[in-house]
Amino acid sequence: MEYLIAEYTHQIELHKLKYSYSQIETITLTGLEVIENLLSLKFSKAAKALFDINRQELNLLEAENKITGKEMALIYDLRKEIAYNNI
Repeated sequence: MEYLIAEYTHQIELHKLKYSYSQIETITLTGLEVIENLLSLKFSKAAKALFDINRQELNLLEAENKITGKEMALIYDLRKEIAYNNI
């Protein structure tokens, strides 16, 4: 059980790091694309750029679903909550 928790922890932290980086990149680029497309009156491209932000969150959820040891997610979450409350 400890092995699965360790595997899950490692993989989820990696995916969250990737998600954070992607989110910063997407927000920055999407904001610029929206402004650029609105100024060019390309409203459909502006709307598409806004949906890219939600796509990143969906990718994280899909990755979490495929992680080794995903059955240990509750234990992982409880440990994080306990560690947060003890600080």
